[in-house]
Amino acid sequence: MIKHALFGAFLSVVSALCALPAPAVAQDEARHSNITVIPAAGTIAAGGTVMLALRQEIEDGWHTYWINPGDSGEAMRMQWTLPAGFTTGAAEWPVPHRIVTGPLASYGYEKEALVLVPLTAPDDLAAGPVSIALKTTTLVCAEICIPETQTHTLILNDGTAAADAAIVDAARAKMPVASAAHATISEADGHLYIAIDAPVPAGAVLLPHEWGLIDNMAATEEVEGGVRHKRGDRPLRAVSEAKFLLAGSDGGAIEFTARAPAGTGAPMTAAGDTSTAMDISLVMALGLAFMGGLILNLMPCVFPVLFMKALSLCQISEKEEGEARLQALLYTLGILASFAAVAGVLMMLRAGGAQIGWGFQLQQPLVIAALSYLFFLIGLNMAGVFEISGRFAGAGQGLLEKGGKHGHAFFMGVLATIVATPCTAPFMGAAMGFAMVQPPVAGMAVFLMLGLGLAMPYVLLSYIPALRRRLPRPGAWMETFRRVLAVPMFLTVLWLLWVYHIQAGTPAAVALAAGFVMIAAGVAGWRRMAGSFGRAAMLAVIVGGMVAPVVAAKIAPPPVREVATGEDGYTAARLAEALAGENPVFVNMTAAWCITCKVNEKVALSTAETKELFAARKVQYIEGDWTNQNPEITEFLAQYGRNGVPLYVFYGAPAGGTRPAPVVLPQILTPGIIAKTINGTTNGGEE
Repeated sequence: MIKHALFGAFLSVVSALCALPAPAVAQDEARHSNITVIPAAGTIAAGGTVMLALRQEIEDGWHTYWINPGDSGEAMRMQWTLPAGFTTGAAEWPVPHRIVTGPLASYGYEKEALVLVPLTAPDDLAAGPVSIALKTTTLVCAEICIPETQTHTLILNDGTAAADAAIVDAARAKMPVASAAHATISEADGHLYIAIDAPVPAGAVLLPHEWGLIDNMAATEEVEGGVRHKRGDRPLRAVSEAKFLLAGSDGGAIEFTARAPAGTGAPMTAAGDTSTAMDISLVMALGLAFMGGLILNLMPCVFPVLFMKALSLCQISEKEEGEARLQALLYTLGILASFAAVAGVLMMLRAGGAQIGWGFQLQQPLVIAALSYLFFLIGLNMAGVFEISGRFAGAGQGLLEKGGKHGHAFFMGVLATIVATPCTAPFMGAAMGFAMVQPPVAGMAVFLMLGLGLAMPYVLLSYIPALRRRLPRPGAWMETFRRVLAVPMFLTVLWLLWVYHIQAGTPAAVALAAGFVMIAAGVAGWRRMAGSFGRAAMLAVIVGGMVAPVVAAKIAPPPVREVATGEDGYTAARLAEALAGENPVFVNMTAAWCITCKVNEKVALSTAETKELFAARKVQYIEGDWTNQNPEITEFLAQYGRNGVPLYVFYGAPAGGTRPAPVVLPQILTPGIIAKTINGTTNGGEE
């Protein structure tokens, strides 16, 4: 059927982008590390403390991990079973070394590692043996990674414990030296700066206790008064203090706490923005993601799919209850499967070091071309140029033939996800930023909750008959309505063609437009060709139209966006220069494929009212264009806990030499929100 010929090519592109194979994990029953618990003394007195050394003996070629494992891995987990009144203190970890595997850098140990844990007895300890139990889970890696669980029992005060004070002393010698030096942490031009009033060890490597603060593959550079290191994915704005090591080339290290200077804490959030840039919990992120998914149904980028769903929702009023619910479940499954695929690819690419975020696939011109073809075909179908299958209910028959209903429902869920990716709805930005710095399970849960929110309105209509009865009754009007809906589809195609022109250049855009003509001719000719030769010729015309922009994009280099290089274009250095001045600064992170961004620019940022306000307040405007991949912009987004555009940040004018905390504006702007933010901040918080 023609639907297989037309949509098969598009689905192949989506599959190639999203369906990456999962790495196989080999199984190995042999143990590659051995852990023993060695006390400094075999006895412990009431109220006393004895130091325990957890000695890891690691097989050659294998390694374990530090408390911050870096780009991959997991630190050893300890589960203690203690007698009543006993406590253990914080574990002390020896200085690790960097382990580089391909594009990833981890921190860990080879051959041997000694972790110290203090054990304290209660003041009322009775005489007699003391039994301590411990279960350790250690991730041991070489070409593969294997979690190994071991159990340990230590009995003190009965003369059987194999105490060894020398082992504990040796472990102590490998620990970093605690330093009380005053240290501050700041961020500029994509780097963390640590200023410390203590000598920096020769060949120093900066190692944070917390994951995500630094780019683990980058080198630490010594600067006047401290060190600097390229920042990681975790935004510094939420960190008031952090513990670091400075490890020297001689194996020694100092350990210290660096604090953010006063006045550089977490950014404020403009009134009306409920998705704050501050740290949030998993439960809160799930709630924000669900709300964001609900609102995505109202965003301009999802309107085309809502138009299409309007027809099927009208049909549902006459479907049986079971069929209505089944279609809702399949639609939801299509959305969840698509969000899982996008999230999986995004997480894997980021784990591999790619600087990308939400909507990353739209930074690829070929994806834009594929979407434009998809919407063009849908528009042709709605305009009556060809039929996917069956006749519309308004003409007295089902919207789709019986055999195609269920596949259509699933495909509509996939399509809803595809067209939603250019948008970032309220509540959604903070949730997506949170998801990208969490373990994979938690991050995936946030993405799936976003998909559930997107699907929920259709689910409610399908499961609540009273809501369905409020929909218009099916009739002949639906055939006319379908042709009217071709208009927004073709408008979407024009928008995608404009985005493609920006990304790939004029020759490629002309080739894409020519492809539309060839596809239209091929589709129109297909229905008039009875023989296999004629249909093969029409299919060749359709395929030729799809290939044309690919060839043109390869031949002609893409253009350079003027906004990215002009005087108002964003670079980290340009922002730092602006913040060193005396004027307020407004940063707009946008993309040509972000409809939300373009709506905000039209109704709020480009109005005469806003321009006059910027001029009166001497606000320096900086625009970051994320249409194509830009690692500097991705880093800026991560600083504010965001993973996609739009993002609007206002820096008020300095008072007394210090700028107030930056203000993150809502993702849906109005001139009033901008005026309130600028006037309130520049006047010291007074309206």
